[in-house]
Amino acid sequence: MRQVVLDTETTGLRPSEGHRVIEIAAIEIIDYLPTGKTYQQYINPQRDVPDSSFKVHGLSYEFLKDKPLFEHIVSEFLEFLGADPIIAHNVDFDVGFLNYELNTCGKESLKNDKIDTVSIAREKFPGQSVSLDALCKRFAIDNKQREKHSATIDTELLARVYIELMDARELSLDLSTKSVTANSTSSFDTEKIKNRNLASRISDQEKKLHEEFIQTLGKHSIWNKINYTASDNTNYQKVPTPAASVLLIRDTKQQIEVFMIKRSMKTNFGGVWVFPGGKIDNEDISNNYLKYSPHLDDALASERLGLKKNGLSYWAACIRECFEESGILLANKKGVNLKNTVLNKDDLKIIDQYKSKILQGENIFYQMIDTLNLELATNELAYISHWVTPKIEKRRYSTRFFIARTTDQVAVHDGVEGVESKWINPEEALQESKSGNFPMIMPTIKNLEMICGFTDTAELLSTMNNKNKSDIPNVEPVFEIVDGEPKLIRY
Repeated sequence: MRQVVLDTETTGLRPSEGHRVIEIAAIEIIDYLPTGKTYQQYINPQRDVPDSSFKVHGLSYEFLKDKPLFEHIVSEFLEFLGADPIIAHNVDFDVGFLNYELNTCGKESLKNDKIDTVSIAREKFPGQSVSLDALCKRFAIDNKQREKHSATIDTELLARVYIELMDARELSLDLSTKSVTANSTSSFDTEKIKNRNLASRISDQEKKLHEEFIQTLGKHSIWNKINYTASDNTNYQKVPTPAASVLLIRDTKQQIEVFMIKRSMKTNFGGVWVFPGGKIDNEDISNNYLKYSPHLDDALASERLGLKKNGLSYWAACIRECFEESGILLANKKGVNLKNTVLNKDDLKIIDQYKSKILQGENIFYQMIDTLNLELATNELAYISHWVTPKIEKRRYSTRFFIARTTDQVAVHDGVEGVESKWINPEEALQESKSGNFPMIMPTIKNLEMICGFTDTAELLSTMNNKNKSDIPNVEPVFEIVDGEPKLIRY
């Protein structure tokens, strides 16, 4: 599904009073993912810019007088726009001005569907401010560069706000306004964001055994202990949100243990035990991966995941989320491996200061890495599985699971999304889950099953790192609601 996020700047409020469009900016998104394809153009309005408007956007006629007329850029603009839906903040204002300009140069009015983010926000947050600034603040989107109205900047911010409003936070590409030029394009491959319906690697015998196991749970099924948002198979998130999770492991008494966190009941899947993890953030996407990951490059990481690019963002997000949710920082001093990295008292003090701010919502993880002169220990993580949330859930994630050995730091839940935590042997966790005392969802169970039988973390990591890509599970379970309860059909 292609959509175009759009904004305009004008000389005034009403085209009927002779006011004109002076800037157009647009961003293409496909299935809630910005593709990197953008459009931006300043336009000569052939009239003055009133002081009241200049104070809003800072665009003077002196600046605009040598820019092209609308009639000279209309073909390029319409080609970029296509017939796809237009998303704008107060969409009737922008489309009204554009239709005036189109009609003035002999073109038909736009027939594209319109999506108004003001209306969506008002429905979602009744009685509260839904200005672009207010929504940026609500979703912790940095808008410091928005000193004046700018179609270029506002479109970038609105794309992020829209994706948040739709509960489909993006794995975005670089949206830097510095790179936005008229009719610019990128080599983004939309195939990477389509669902991959791969053949199941689960044998018939395994399916039968799992179905028998599900039936033994009866009314005490974990689904009765989990806070989840059920879907009716039509009202679900069509494009799952990219996410990463890590099985943090350690050696103890001739067996391995894994760190697990019990999620707050206020969160989705509240009440279950999970591994540290979360959504891919904008800050995890980097134009300079080599700076943070000198031992694993994006090409190799992307190939491992079956992506065209930005695969390394999953490793980065995994390390960031691990730190945020467990306090374990999988990062090493430059030139020193993770095992031999020693954080002194000053380092730990700085880390504590940053952790407090991060838990308050500040996106400063990579600033902390820079301050401490660290590198992400991406080469210490092994990719082990890919699970997609079933369509019975309104909120869906496409989660890549990794495994990593912990450090000497103390692991502890954040007290926000996680309300309890513990180190536990995988076999013990599975037994407790089967008895109904340790609720887990299927991806957690199946990932734990993968690491059962190992007594040494080195052997486990070596085995997982040496797996062929075709042997890494890629699963989307299919459920149906039967008598009010989810029933597994296949996976």
